[in-house]
Amino acid sequence: MIRCGMSMPSAVHEAARRWVQPLGAHPPAGGGVGRTARRLAALVSLGLPVPPAFVISEEGRPAPGDPLPADLSQRIGDGVRDLERRSGRRLGAARDPLRLAVRADPVGEGAGFPVRLGVGAHTEVIEAVQAVWAAAGGAVAITVQVMVDGGRDAASGSGIVFTRDPLTGSPGAFGRFAAGVHGAEWDADADGEPLYGLRARAPAAFDTLEAALPVVEAGFGDMCEVRFTVESGVLWVLQARPGRRHPAAAVRIAVDFVDEGLLAPAQALERVPAPAVARLQLPVLASDQALTVLARGRSSSPGVASGRVQLETPGAEPADGVVLVCPGPVPRAAARAAALVTSGADGLRRLAAGPPAVSVPGLELDLLAGHAVAGDGRAIAEGARVTVDGAAGVVIEGEPKLVGAQLDPALARLLDWCDGVEGVVVVGAPQDGHVVIDLQDDVALAAAVHEAVAAGAERLALRLPDGPLEIDPRPPHGPWAAVVAGPGQDWAARLLAARLGLRRERPAAGVAEGQAI
Repeated sequence: MIRCGMSMPSAVHEAARRWVQPLGAHPPAGGGVGRTARRLAALVSLGLPVPPAFVISEEGRPAPGDPLPADLSQRIGDGVRDLERRSGRRLGAARDPLRLAVRADPVGEGAGFPVRLGVGAHTEVIEAVQAVWAAAGGAVAITVQVMVDGGRDAASGSGIVFTRDPLTGSPGAFGRFAAGVHGAEWDADADGEPLYGLRARAPAAFDTLEAALPVVEAGFGDMCEVRFTVESGVLWVLQARPGRRHPAAAVRIAVDFVDEGLLAPAQALERVPAPAVARLQLPVLASDQALTVLARGRSSSPGVASGRVQLETPGAEPADGVVLVCPGPVPRAAARAAALVTSGADGLRRLAAGPPAVSVPGLELDLLAGHAVAGDGRAIAEGARVTVDGAAGVVIEGEPKLVGAQLDPALARLLDWCDGVEGVVVVGAPQDGHVVIDLQDDVALAAAVHEAVAAGAERLALRLPDGPLEIDPRPPHGPWAAVVAGPGQDWAARLLAARLGLRRERPAAGVAEGQAI
């Protein structure tokens, strides 16, 4: 961070040249550039159509209350003029003017994400940069980017697409498209139509997008979520990142990546989150029973849970263990609920975490009548006892019978790979000679392992918590011998045992190995 009143103007001038960089096919230089800029540069390097942009390094950020140095302001002005040249539009033009987005771009964790959209004059750009830095917490760079107009005409719109189905993991594009909508205004859970609606409106843009998806996936080495805007039939890729996914999809994608030669089996074991595997072992509805379905929707988060219905009301906190019905945005306190019933079109925000959840299109509340009404007219009464099957996407009357989950082919293969890693076993209780390390975040886990080894421990056992598994650990190397797991934790324990086996340091000669139960 610089300070006002520097006595070396030539040094400031040279620094300003480094602080403002056009976004090109190579990653921006320096350490003060954010994740978004680096991802955008990666997309440019893959040959994808990205709206022109430049980045301002966090190193150029003035002290709180200080103005931008004159040399930095000049470099920002040069960057804006370059955007005008590259886009063929001008700020403030009477016809088809250029508009810019000025966004905070976090360099590290804990940063804010303020943004100024529709910036339309040169003086406004400097004001927006100052305002974004003033509002941002933590270390942030700034990205200044040309805005493309998804509301421009009938061949325009915005969308989100996954390179593979995030619910099942099956190959092929999966997403939604909203015609006539700016990307910044679009809510993927509420708006739009299936992705193939884009083909009818802008076939060339659809073809470009379809061809871009395998390029993005190969470049990032993972299933990706891609946000895009189409302006007058022309595709623009706004961002891409590793995509959120349902636990079953996480397993299938990792296994498919091995089959496609993109991952080795050992890498697949690191790619699949242990909590996702734990979720897949939760009980499921028995098939040999008659069920009364109150609402059908789409899977948002897997699992089965029962409880009494509570309709969301303004200012009211959900009670513990209820089935919360909330057509609007999901409240933060919803994590206390046993299950959720929402109205999101695809539930794209809740694919991997939280309680079981179903997204029911058209869901509405009638608080006076004391019930929720699904899009097909069926009612869910407040206080009624219901069961949510998040994987199947249904709300069922009462509490039907549950049975143990069954392995699907992809998960069976993944667990076979786990069992092929030797040296660490799954046990129901610590054995003689085990020094038990409770599962915790990676920093605390590394400290606990270091302390135990320093004290002479030769056989470590990682103990899983009794409740839901919420941590996906990357344990340090050590003399691992066992994973201690309770009932219903076998699948996740086998995955973690394999990870530990790959990080295992052999015990001293003469120390017996653990025995599996």
